[in-house]
Amino acid sequence: MKYRIADRFHRLHLALACLVAFVTPLHKKYVPLLITFWGAAVIVQGLSFRRIHIPKHWLPLLLFAVLYAMLAVSCFSTGDLHDAKKELEYKLSYIVFPLIGVLIAPMPSLKVRRVLWWFVYGGLSFTVISLAYGIKRSLAFNDWTYCTYDRLGMEIFHPTYAAVYQCFILGFLMLAARGNEFLLGKKWLHFTMLFFIPFYVSLLSSKAGEISLLLTVAWCAWKWIRSGAGWVNTAGISLALAAISIGSTLLLPVSYGRISSAITANNNTAERPAVANNSTQLRWVAWRAAMAVIAAHPWGVGAGDSTPAMMAYYRQWGETKAYDKKLNAHNQFLQTAVEHGWAGLAVLLLALVSLALYAWKHRHHMMQLLLWLCVFNCLFESMLEVQAGIVYFCFWSVLFIKQSD
Repeated sequence: MKYRIADRFHRLHLALACLVAFVTPLHKKYVPLLITFWGAAVIVQGLSFRRIHIPKHWLPLLLFAVLYAMLAVSCFSTGDLHDAKKELEYKLSYIVFPLIGVLIAPMPSLKVRRVLWWFVYGGLSFTVISLAYGIKRSLAFNDWTYCTYDRLGMEIFHPTYAAVYQCFILGFLMLAARGNEFLLGKKWLHFTMLFFIPFYVSLLSSKAGEISLLLTVAWCAWKWIRSGAGWVNTAGISLALAAISIGSTLLLPVSYGRISSAITANNNTAERPAVANNSTQLRWVAWRAAMAVIAAHPWGVGAGDSTPAMMAYYRQWGETKAYDKKLNAHNQFLQTAVEHGWAGLAVLLLALVSLALYAWKHRHHMMQLLLWLCVFNCLFESMLEVQAGIVYFCFWSVLFIKQSD
């Protein structure tokens, strides 16, 4: 009887993992509900069987929990309790996923792969739905910008996070193709979607996303060659993907305009405008403000107070656009240091190093892809400050750690 109940819990956890994987890149609105239900289910299981399954590589889970504890403690001294509570809610992944990781049984590789495929289904469904909706609105309003940038995300996802999801999917599809594993068992569909993703990422017009895609293609090509794939096939597919990405970026006005403005902003460092206007200039201002806050508060300003602390510098420097937008650091490492000081940054870096060592030791290609995609994009976005970023990172980190058992 007990074995039957345990088996039902295992099936429930797999089903919930697949649901979270499917919904995360599809519509973030329903993700918290699923995670809450999953967390409740593992607690019920833990209380029922009084057994835990601590993974061999437990350090990252502990460090995630430490980051959340630091956040919770800082709430007692915050100047904005409302924002601090919102931050605690957004970052529940730091504590819920480690709890899931400790209480669920190890997940075999085949089941983790099934969860990965559900993420692919959700992400590709979003690309088709969002592009179809964008075309519909473009025809209705005679404005094709509805098919680009944040409008393409249907106000559900920021373009950078949507692009990160697609790069992760592209990497998985490339590695799966190397093992003769295809989307819904259809090779033509697999490669159709594989070549569609670079075009879609170009439509998103995320500069970091476009660079991430080219790096993903190069990384997968290297993995193909290391596994013994032929140079001709590897080079042909990789160059075709890169050509679609670069070509569509240069041909699409919005994408080309954003790339051009970034290059112009970086080339004219000696002639910066009095007030930052475009996204590249605003990031420079945000990074400068974040470093000023860190210098003034080496132990961090705590939950809820990071934005007001940075806004004080925006006001002092006359950066009206940054002030009106209430920009955070737009760099996760700086953002963590602003909130929790050098100690918080050390905890985050230790967690990343620990995960990287595990991924390298176990030759876990998808975890390697997850980590460098997140680290690279954390240089330009405060990725772990929003649900779309922190759920993606914590969910896959914990699931891949449980796979090792």
